[in-house]
Amino acid sequence: MAAKSLTLLGLLAAVSTVAGLCKPWEFRCEDGKCVGGWGRCDGGRHCGDRSDEEGCNVIPSVALPANASVTARVQYAHVHEAIELHLCSAHFCSTVWLRGVGEDGTLRYETFGGCNRLGRRGGTRKDHTDGYDFFPPGEKVLEAQHRPGRLAVWLQGRPDDVAEVPVEADYGTLRVRPWNWATDMPVEFNVTAGDCGASDLFKCKDGSGFIGGCVPGQRRCSGEEDCGDGSDEEGCDAHTVALPPNASVTVRVQFARLHRYVELHLCGARNCSTLMLHGERPDGTLAYEATASCNRLGRDCTNILEAHISGPHNFVFGEVVLEAQHRPGRLAVWPQGRPEDAAEVPVEADYGTLRVRPYVWSADMPVQFTGIRPPRLLPEDVDGALALSVEAAVDAGGVGLLFEERGEFGISSLLFSGTLL
Repeated sequence: MAAKSLTLLGLLAAVSTVAGLCKPWEFRCEDGKCVGGWGRCDGGRHCGDRSDEEGCNVIPSVALPANASVTARVQYAHVHEAIELHLCSAHFCSTVWLRGVGEDGTLRYETFGGCNRLGRRGGTRKDHTDGYDFFPPGEKVLEAQHRPGRLAVWLQGRPDDVAEVPVEADYGTLRVRPWNWATDMPVEFNVTAGDCGASDLFKCKDGSGFIGGCVPGQRRCSGEEDCGDGSDEEGCDAHTVALPPNASVTVRVQFARLHRYVELHLCGARNCSTLMLHGERPDGTLAYEATASCNRLGRDCTNILEAHISGPHNFVFGEVVLEAQHRPGRLAVWPQGRPEDAAEVPVEADYGTLRVRPYVWSADMPVQFTGIRPPRLLPEDVDGALALSVEAAVDAGGVGLLFEERGEFGISSLLFSGTLL
């Protein structure tokens, strides 16, 4: 009976091959064989007659030189599974696979570097696909930009949610194809050269920027004029507050993905120390870099002290609440409610102004300073094992003194009250 079943299955397979009854996700070779559409035009041979590697020059493509942007209108179907974008030279490509969106509507994607001339068989892969749904069928409108050293892609209207992949200097042709090329996926291009159009570029007021009238957002307020009219160096102290020694402040930041990271600078008249917060890890600890000897705007730092940026990390888009304290000889910052997870950087004696900015300042990042606590006197003993702080609380003619004993195992407090004489 088993032998008869196997014979019947073989006959059915033969009939399917001869009749060309391929499944919806399969590509029919010229010899009638059915192969997965994902292997079409990948540089390998899946059809015995190599017909899966023919006609690859019909992949929708457009010239995309450095700093140019393009809108791609893609007619997507479920059978395509993912949308691929390749930026290529004559021999190699970098590739972005758009898999779909997560529950929060952000892109889920993979990137590949060092791909062959057809955008496949890449050697460097990065996966950003945790928890996603395929795109719903219908027209998908994508924006792509050839930025310095990378290809950036986002859904139209979502410039804060960008997929990026590094590219080589000679890459200049953009191709868009379905991941599973069992059926065609029509694409229409509309190229715009020299328009900012990207989430991480700042538009110079006079249009003099070196990237189509724009400059990289991370260069804004760097201390050097990249715009001919200097507009990238205006408004640099928009989010500052006095933070003298021993004072503390709560910092409420409206963070978006396009900002990339959150920077906090503690500065004097000429120099700053900087904490660049990359995000929070799954266990709640901060990923950050600490640098000192920076210019008056917290950039061009010459002393890189620490880099704690390993492992997955990010800030949730929306309000990020931080606590900052000017401790003796250092700036300490931590997520509200996690004082045990403080990032620190050494500071100079004359530093007393706190500045908060996004790493990529192409769009503003609203900041609110609340709960500013005035300085406290913190005389410390020589070995640092014990510190005594005295805090005066004056109310209606009375005075209170708060003594804090800071030891190895925690803080104990005693409150004394009295009357002003």
